[in-house]
Amino acid sequence: MNATGMSALVRHARRDSLVVLCYHRVLPDVQREASPFRDLVVTPEAFEAQVALCAKHYKCLTLRDAMTMLHSGGSHGPLLAITFDDGYWDNYEYAYRVLDAYDAKATFFVVTSLIGSSRQLWYDQLARTTDYLADQHMRPRDWLLGQNDTLVRWLAAQKISTNVRPGRDLVQQVKTISPDMRNTLMDAIAARASKVGYRDKGMDTLMTANQLRDLAEDGHEVASHTCTHPILTQLSDKDLEQEVCKSKADLERIIRGDVVSIAYPNGDFNDTVVRAVREAGYQNAVTTMNGLNTNTSQRLSLDRVFISQDRLSNSAGRCATNVMQMELNGTADLLFLRKMRAHRST
Repeated sequence: MNATGMSALVRHARRDSLVVLCYHRVLPDVQREASPFRDLVVTPEAFEAQVALCAKHYKCLTLRDAMTMLHSGGSHGPLLAITFDDGYWDNYEYAYRVLDAYDAKATFFVVTSLIGSSRQLWYDQLARTTDYLADQHMRPRDWLLGQNDTLVRWLAAQKISTNVRPGRDLVQQVKTISPDMRNTLMDAIAARASKVGYRDKGMDTLMTANQLRDLAEDGHEVASHTCTHPILTQLSDKDLEQEVCKSKADLERIIRGDVVSIAYPNGDFNDTVVRAVREAGYQNAVTTMNGLNTNTSQRLSLDRVFISQDRLSNSAGRCATNVMQMELNGTADLLFLRKMRAHRST
């Protein structure tokens, strides 16, 4: 039996499951290549090929509607939810039209403090500025001239290459320090980059309130990715409550409807975070763990499938249909032993 036939059999066997896809950005190839987080970006062409395949074999619903159907009882066929983290402007500019063309609905997890703002998410700012400093042939030890010794010592202890873009790796390392220290470090690096000519090109802004309202009115789900995208497990109880409650309230005011889903920033959660999310009134929460979901899955710790354009493309750069189907039906997790591994996300 060929791979397509095997995928059909597996899909039928898992017809009462839900696969949740995790996307971040949809950008033309030139902008994708310039992104510090290239693996979190797909081109409009790749996205369309992937959505076409999904629409052919699955009911493509919002996470909210898919979860309702999953728990409704009876046979419903294979379900799929397309989700986007962060809420970037390109989700509206490029992804929206593709989804509309295939009558597919999606869920957009939005960082609410930057809705309609010209400011960047903290990890985009850090990655862009440090990549710029590296391009200026400035060594990491020169990024923090005049700053306090704690920051200088911490940065010196990190293994940062200046031969390639260092931003992505530094973002992962910065996630381990306290929010206050992270903010101080970022402000210092941003100031240094500005002094030597760095200017934000506006590539990392989020959608506006009107755009989010358009999506909601068209049947898509607008959901929370917290207010500022912190690592929730690092927060005090008060700050945790603020992040999950205020983001929900702000979005409900914008879309004039209920917000019932949330994505954990960086995929980090624990019992305290889950309890805060439940008490805030969320019904669904997604992680960054690879896997499929059934009606016995915990609704506040749902698995997703991380979509990588490079991994899902053939040698000609087109969507590798068989590989994509393996991702959708879960056999890729078994083949590559990825079941319990979380993907690296912002």
